[in-house]
Amino acid sequence: MNQEANDPDGQPPGAGRSAALESTADALLPGVRADLERLAAIPSIAFPGLSPEPVLQARDLVVA
Repeated sequence: MNQEANDPDGQPPGAGRSAALESTADALLPGVRADLERLAAIPSIAFPGLSPEPVLQARDLVVA
């Protein structure tokens, strides 16, 4: 008989790690979304003559 071993508390292997990962991702998601919204709001170089400053600002945000 081939049965998967359970943790002592009866959970499948890795269940605790999976729950911890999900919890961590849930906690980080609002900050990640805010960062992406701030980055997406920075204008990019769309036409000649536009200042490169916004692109440099975007670069700095990505690096940070």
